[in-house]
Amino acid sequence: MLFDGKHQKVLTKVLAIVAIVAFAGFGLVAGGLAVSGGCGANDPLQQAIDDAQSRATTAQASVASAQQALKASPRNAGAKADLVQAKADLAKAQSTLSQARVAKDPTDPQALKDALAAARTAPDNGDIVLGLITVATAQDNPGAALPAI
Repeated sequence: MLFDGKHQKVLTKVLAIVAIVAFAGFGLVAGGLAVSGGCGANDPLQQAIDDAQSRATTAQASVASAQQALKASPRNAGAKADLVQAKADLAKAQSTLSQARVAKDPTDPQALKDALAAARTAPDNGDIVLGLITVATAQDNPGAALPAI
């Protein structure tokens, strides 16, 4: 026999106390996270705006880079295709940014500016124009979408 009766009782009590302390510690941590709003207490709509702003900034840099490449070699078909793709990506990023801004604050004037910029960047893209119409309608200003239609 590994332990006699007395040692087994002491070992059982020690293990019970360790288990109670572990569960109590976990409960305190979980309770603290629940009260403080969780691990990431950021506003998800603000996070969406920040992510969309980052994508728009990256897309603007891509357009500038593609324009420089096209300027360096104007007859390069690959450079032209890269510029077209970069502009499409920029328009999508601007449209996403405007939608995120409207989701957070339907009266945000910057949302309409972003949607108009997206429509100017890709005037032939129906999804981008529809996004502009949606933003303008959400702000009770459907006339702002007329130049893109």
